[in-house]
This record gives sequence, C-alpha cells and structure tokens, in this order.
Amino acid sequence: MLWPGYAHIVVVHVPLGVLVTAIGMEAYTSLRRRPLPEMTWLFSVGVAGAWLACLTGLATRAWQARQGILDDLAVRQMTNWHLGLSVMATVIFSMALWLRVRHRSAIMSRWMWGMEAVGIVLLLVTAHLGGVLVHGA
Repeated sequence: MLWPGYAHIVVVHVPLGVLVTAIGMEAYTSLRRRPLPEMTWLFSVGVAGAWLACLTGLATRAWQARQGILDDLAVRQMTNWHLGLSVMATVIFSMALWLRVRHRSAIMSRWMWGMEAVGIVLLLVTAHLGGVLVHGA
C-alpha cells in the first residue's frame, strides 16, 4: 500500500481515540453534574480528524480500485460497509457538534446523547471492519 493507505492508517486513530475519550469524559462530567465547556474543543478535534480520515479513506479506496484489489467481491463489499458506516458516524458526530455549538450548552441534551451513542457504535463497528480489512479475519 502506497501513500493513501499509509495516510489513512496514521490519521484514522486520532479521531477514534479523541471521540471515544470525549464521550467518556462527557459521561463522567455529566454524572458529576460538572459539565466542561472545553469538551466542545475536544469534539471539534475529533470531528475534524474524522473528516480527514474519511478523505484519506476515499483516497485509499480509489488507489485500491486502480490496483485491482477491489475486484474481489467480498473485499469490495466489506470496503463499502466500512466506508458507508464511517461517513454515517462522522455525519452524526458533526450534527452533535453543531447542536452543541448552536445551543452553547455545556449540558448534553437527550438528542446529543442518543446521536453520540449511535455514532460511537457505528465508529466501533467500522473500526472493527477496518481492522479486518487490514489484518484479515
């Protein structure tokens, strides 16, 4: 794998770690009823990194298609699921960030909790699929 694949593998771990950490910290501070307004910055970094990971993933997919790697139906289907779920998770986290910034509320609403719960599940599933694509079953 040349440049696009290496870039995706390097970039993808930052938003994954940041978003999981941010949601964990958000849950902890909400339970203690001490919300941190700084969490918006952490989510912003995670969302920006997620979009960058999506872009490098698209570049990797284009490179794989040119190399004939996606000629195998099973690999192409898993790659499509990985890409689709990644974009869905990123859109969901982007919408949650938009709600957070628009309402300028340090306390999360039920909508944001629900969106972030769905986003984190999608993120973990797509991370698993990415691992299977790279390392095999």
